[in-house]
Amino acid sequence: MSLAASVQAAPAIDVPSDAEPTAPPASSSSPPTGAPIPGVHSTEAPIVERGRRRKSVAHRVSGRRAAADESLSSEEEPENPFNDRDLIKRLIDGCILLEVIKRIDRADPEQRVWDSLGSFLKIGHQLLANIEAINRARRDAIQAEEHRRAEVAHLREKTAEVVALQEALEKEKQAQEEKKQTLEDTVRTAEVGIANLMEQIPVLVSEAGGLAVEEFKASAEMRDLNVRFG
Repeated sequence: MSLAASVQAAPAIDVPSDAEPTAPPASSSSPPTGAPIPGVHSTEAPIVERGRRRKSVAHRVSGRRAAADESLSSEEEPENPFNDRDLIKRLIDGCILLEVIKRIDRADPEQRVWDSLGSFLKIGHQLLANIEAINRARRDAIQAEEHRRAEVAHLREKTAEVVALQEALEKEKQAQEEKKQTLEDTVRTAEVGIANLMEQIPVLVSEAGGLAVEEFKASAEMRDLNVRFG
């Protein structure tokens, strides 16, 4: 006989859901239900019958609603597996070693107490060791998080520097473009001025030639006058 047999509870008594309480037997002195009393005309029988029919219909409707609600609740909430006695029995039979229990039972009571105390202390130390491991893992996680935050801050600083350099380079490029545009405008203006001068050179040459001829004629006339009056 396994140890799990002691875990089983007393068998439950199945009570059918459709069972109805039986009415106590009527006494011999009272007339049967529904039988007319001599000398009394019953005018409420149809009303009572209609009331019974309504109660029966309402009872059937409420029963259907209760069944529907029960089915919905059974679908929404999963069944607790620990309510299955057969499952609990199989788990206990699979986890308990009867030989170990018998050996512990045959041991000296004092030794059994000391062994239990040692096992309790061992479990306590294991719990403390697990807590320490959890705390160490938490500290490592905090350090890793701080390291990650430091790296993120460093990358943000580098990103800000790169953005500043890009802005400075863009400004320098824009300044170079403006200087280039100014030089091109100056060259175009100079070219226009040179073209105008080239167009004016023949006119200026002809005008200068005419002035030179006139001056030569005037100087020749002056020499002639000097010769005459000399």
